[in-house]
Amino acid sequence: MTATDRAGRRAPVALLTDGAFTDGEATFSAMIVSGGLIRWTGHAQDVPTESVDEIVRLENRLVTPVLVDAHVHTSDTGQALAGVDLSGARSVSQALDLVAIAAAQHPGRPVYAYSWDETDWAEQRPFTSAELDRATSGADVYATRIDMHSACASSTLMDRAQAWHAPGSDGTGLIARDAHHLVREAHRGGVTAQDRGHFIDTAMRASLEAGIGVLHEMGAPVLTSEEDLLAVLAAGRRPNTPEVVGYWGQLVTSADEASALAARLGVQGLAGDLNVDGSIGSRTAALREPYADAIGMDGFAYLSPEEVAVHVAACTRAGLQAGFHVIGDAGMDCAIEGLQRAAADVGAGALGGARHRLEHAEMCHPEHLTALADLGVVASVQPAFDAHWGGSEGMYAARLGAERSSRTNPFADLVGAGVQLALGSDSPVTPFAPWEAMRACVLHHQKDQRLDVATALRLHTRGGHAAARDDRAGRLVPGAAASYVVWDQRGGLPSLRDGVAAPVAMRTVLRGTAVLDRL
Repeated sequence: MTATDRAGRRAPVALLTDGAFTDGEATFSAMIVSGGLIRWTGHAQDVPTESVDEIVRLENRLVTPVLVDAHVHTSDTGQALAGVDLSGARSVSQALDLVAIAAAQHPGRPVYAYSWDETDWAEQRPFTSAELDRATSGADVYATRIDMHSACASSTLMDRAQAWHAPGSDGTGLIARDAHHLVREAHRGGVTAQDRGHFIDTAMRASLEAGIGVLHEMGAPVLTSEEDLLAVLAAGRRPNTPEVVGYWGQLVTSADEASALAARLGVQGLAGDLNVDGSIGSRTAALREPYADAIGMDGFAYLSPEEVAVHVAACTRAGLQAGFHVIGDAGMDCAIEGLQRAAADVGAGALGGARHRLEHAEMCHPEHLTALADLGVVASVQPAFDAHWGGSEGMYAARLGAERSSRTNPFADLVGAGVQLALGSDSPVTPFAPWEAMRACVLHHQKDQRLDVATALRLHTRGGHAAARDDRAGRLVPGAAASYVVWDQRGGLPSLRDGVAAPVAMRTVLRGTAVLDRL
């Protein structure tokens, strides 16, 4: 078990003992690490008789593999952490007060606000450009809805983006679709390279504090820029930072085009936020039947089955992962039809082996579950969405009606059908809070869709790795990377029932190096 470094010197050997180690499957009480790898696991009374350089007594603390967040917008997360959080506002006036304070503190600077949700506000409506103008004395304000599929903007920003009359603008400053893309691009123009670096560093630090060691970055032309993606990937290659697996949501039509684009950007696949449809909260998710609270409105399909099929076939032939953002049931119809057409083109075996991804997959009917399993597609899901918006009184019930809402985010059905799941936050839509995501699995609003804690942990560790086509990582076994988290939780996995505090990371270790240490 002795490891050596590149110069042939003996690597330090550390024994971690008296712990509660688990990867959601194996459990044990001691582990030896050396040279960035796990060398031995077992029980304290069976520790091999060899010299160790350090003994760490964990006092029965829980130890797990580092967690994987399978859907992240890194620089947006950092920008949100530095911006104005409107999630606690309960009225238009409260939200405007928060924005006004930020504008006064930083005169002349654009204001970024996020996570407003008009369904929580007394007025049950968003704010307007005119209201933002008055509150900030005419500052540039870009304020994203909690799902980030719509936003409100000040008049100066709307003017500069030329968004007033673009599709998706209602003329009051509320924007979605094309108008939102224009405003987001105009706002992005005010972000400097120094700003971006600060945002990325802030987000990466927050991920390590949450026990997250791997981030799946979801870039796309309508969301961010190639420069932003490349900066995030570069940050992920630095020592002592989370590993970053990059995806870029851009449509291609040939294997050569797919290979060239992926190689230029250094991404795992042309997947992620390549949108088949939008979101439920913004009423842009494509539905089979109209929204319950908007007569005649059934959302928007941004891609056709043929476009999906051509993209998937091109990526399959290039050896890349394809994937799409899909939320509504009509959106899922489109995605699956496209995947099935691609399978007929390239062969079911080749398509299944590529392990393509669908992000969110919130409205799945039984026929969808069967098709996803048959196609070998990964579902990258966000359990916090059910915690925030599910249930009979939640936003999904308001938008969809109670019956359709009760069928959203069917995690147990997906697992039961044999679909590989990975868990993520879609940060900054919901924050880095992996144990709260696991709690949302355990306490799903629909009892028949609940998962146990050990299963949720596996989905947040090895499930995330598998979604990026790595079936070896995410386990605490000899030969694996020594990437693990020591939590304040004692005595094994928490129950995650209501009122039980979520574990807090005390030490986050990446490949043998402690990158966060509170012990």
